[in-house]
Order: sequence, then structure tokens, then C-alpha cells
Amino acid sequence: MGLEDQLRILRLFHILGAVTVAGAVIFNGLVILPALRRIPPAQATVVAQRVGTGLMYLGWAGLIVQGITGIARMERMGILRPFFTFEMFDTAYGRWLGLMVLAWLLWLVAAAIQTFWFRPLLLRRMPYTTTLRDLERRRATLERISTWQERLSYATIVLALLALLAGGLIHA
Repeated sequence: MGLEDQLRILRLFHILGAVTVAGAVIFNGLVILPALRRIPPAQATVVAQRVGTGLMYLGWAGLIVQGITGIARMERMGILRPFFTFEMFDTAYGRWLGLMVLAWLLWLVAAAIQTFWFRPLLLRRMPYTTTLRDLERRRATLERISTWQERLSYATIVLALLALLAGGLIHA
């Protein structure tokens, strides 16, 4: 298989990864979150856990595919080492590529925050000895986390759109 074929296959999987992540982020932010506000909290919690788990796995799969295929494409094109120099960003291609990599890194950070910090806090169960004061503190904490999680979701929508725009405008 020639270099051009390898690059096409890697690009196909890279685009599929991008569409997967962007789709999960946009679906969560524009469909799931508004719907959860319209149903009672107990049901919203169950729906958020079930749907959120699926979207989390989907998002991480897309991010991993994007990382692997992006690095592989850059290596095969001979621009992996030059990417880490200032000269790379003198070209339009280098700037668009830099924007895509930055968006991907920020997506990775947002996914890590939501998966490894917010999610465990939201899913933690209260002990049977919980007092009313504990419940009120927990409710306030959950409300703050939910607010930050929603803000992060909207920020990742912007990142998704930026990365898709950069990917669509880049010319190799």
C-alpha cells in the first residue's frame, strides 16, 4: 500500500473520529441538557447517567482515534517534527493544523475533567446516616457541578465547531 493510500485511510478514520466527538458533544449540549431541564430531577439523574455513559465512551473513542490518526498522518507526511517549530506556523496550513491540535488538546482536558472529576462527584451515593444538613450541602454541590458541567459542554461545542472549521479549511 502506497503512502497516498495510507494517508487517505488515516484521513477517513480521522474524520470519523472528529464527527463522532463533535456529534456526541453537540447532541449532549443541544439535545440532552435542555431535555433534562424539563423533567423531574430524579428521572433526569437516571437519564443523564445512562445517556451520559454512552456519550462518554463514544467521545473518548473518537478522541483516541483522532489522536492516533492525527499523529500517524503527521508522521507519514513528514511534518511531525517540524510541527514543534515556529516556522511551521508561518504557513496557513501550519496555523490551521495548530488550531486543530489545540482544539483536540482542549477537548481532551474537558473530557478528562468531566470523566474523572465531575462524574465521580455526581455519581457518589450518600450513606444511610446522612443528615438533612448533609443533603443540603450535597444538593448545593451537585447544583454547582451541574452548572460547571453545562458551561464546559457549551465550551466543547465551540471547540467542536472550531476544529471542524479548521479541518475543512486546511489544504495539504
